[in-house]
This record gives sequence, C-alpha cells and structure tokens, in this order.
Amino acid sequence: MDPFIITAVDCNVKHEVMAMNGDGGRHPDHETTAMTFPTNVKYVFEDDEDLSVDHEDEEIGNVVVVETNANLEVTHVELISDRFKQLSWETAQDDNQELHMRVISRFEPLLEADDLPLEKLMEIYQKRNEQLNNLFNTLSTT
Repeated sequence: MDPFIITAVDCNVKHEVMAMNGDGGRHPDHETTAMTFPTNVKYVFEDDEDLSVDHEDEEIGNVVVVETNANLEVTHVELISDRFKQLSWETAQDDNQELHMRVISRFEPLLEADDLPLEKLMEIYQKRNEQLNNLFNTLSTT
C-alpha cells in the first residue's frame, strides 16, 4: 500500500493578515504559510489486533481518520482535534492517494490588524463571518 500524502490548509483569516507585506499586497507564498503536512502518521487497519502505541509519552495533537473502500479509494475523512475543525476534504484528481483538507483553526485576536486601514479591517471581518457560516454549515451537516 502506498502511503497517503495529506496536506491541510488552515483557512483562518489570520494567515492572510500575517502574509501581507508592507504595501498591503500579499506575500508570494501566502498560501504556504497556512499549509501543513501532518507527520507522525500511523496506519491502523480494522483487522489489526493488539494495537500498541510505541511512544506513549508523545502528545498526539490531531487525529485524521481516513476510511477507504476495498480499492483504497477514500470514502470518508474525519479530523479529531481541539485546535482545528475540518471544513472539507478532497482527493487529487490524478492521484487518489493524495488528500487535501481545508481546516480552520481557533479564532485569535489579530494583533497585526492594529495598523490596517478601515477597508481592510472590514474585509477581514467579512471573511471571518463567512468562515463562521462555513463552520456552522459544516457542523450542521455532521
């Protein structure tokens, strides 16, 4: 079995604010600041017996449960986390082993927003409202 390649993009507006450069434009790598690649991956299969965790002292931050069918096509993805909420997931069109997740982290005060113009602040808060609606819709469908 080939390993899954999982990418998670945090859609929180804080990354957009942090990625802005001095002239109000976006940094060329603004999306990569919010992208993570989960590590410390463990594969668990239904028929595994006596599963033991080798590193019990390590703190597990987030758990991604990926369900597949007999052909190893992804059928369901669930994120279990205290810090993130899953918004959506999709597999790459050309590679079913590549999984892209959109997540949102906890809202925090935007310290970088103190010096922004009013128009930009309005845009940020509109985006946060959209994110809250997105989050609400995600919660109501699960």
